[in-house]
Amino acid sequence: MSEQNILNPAGSVLNPDFPLAVPPLTIPISEFTPRKGGPYTRIQGEGQRVIPMTWKRRSRSTADQLRQWFEQYRQGYFSFFHSELNRYYSGRFVEMQGPTQEGYEQWTTSASFVELPGLAMYANPTNFARDGVMIDSHDDMTALTVNRAQIFRTGNFLSVVGDIGANNYAGHTFYSDVTNDYVEWQYFGYGFALWSKKDVNAGHVEVSLDGVVVQAALDCYSAVTVPSANVYQKTDVLLGTHRVKLRVTGTKNASAANYYVYADAIQVIR
Repeated sequence: MSEQNILNPAGSVLNPDFPLAVPPLTIPISEFTPRKGGPYTRIQGEGQRVIPMTWKRRSRSTADQLRQWFEQYRQGYFSFFHSELNRYYSGRFVEMQGPTQEGYEQWTTSASFVELPGLAMYANPTNFARDGVMIDSHDDMTALTVNRAQIFRTGNFLSVVGDIGANNYAGHTFYSDVTNDYVEWQYFGYGFALWSKKDVNAGHVEVSLDGVVVQAALDCYSAVTVPSANVYQKTDVLLGTHRVKLRVTGTKNASAANYYVYADAIQVIR
């Protein structure tokens, strides 16, 4: 009962029918109105992804193996390998229908596989280009209602104006050179990539994940301005609710002209 037990290894009769669509993660949010003030919206609980699977016109032996798999992992979990996406998911079946006979020695079974947070992975997802969701720093409501993430800013990062320019992701970023000012994203997903521009004014930024420093002094200095791009990524992250924090360290490259940290965007794998 672990990520080492894989449904859909190469050539297995237990492979579900392909093509197999994978729906997006559903992440609930709630909105309520306090006694004083306007509506307040927040992430409410953790999300999940349910993948419907079908095995059409298989042998009775295959149908029995699927039923055995369902019963064996009813309280545990296993890995499902999506061969078209080259990606693993950890979870279990939450329901199974069948087998239903559709012809001589032909049986059809269907099941719902639910991806569960916090489970060990056979291999973590790493394809940012296909599975990544961009969450910039300046549109709080879009981040919450569309991308299901929350952003917290302190100090100079609270600037209403920020920095507007083509070198920033989506044309806008917030910045600060005040030691210990920070920006924090809360998101539900797997690993993340930090996006920032690099320039002569950039200093060192401390990057933390869930309260643990993963980069003590990420150097974003460049003698020439480099438009916003992936400057750091961490993919060995289990599915769940996470917090990525950027803190101004007040240190810099000897060639840098200032200590600025640009809180531009993060890209989250889901």
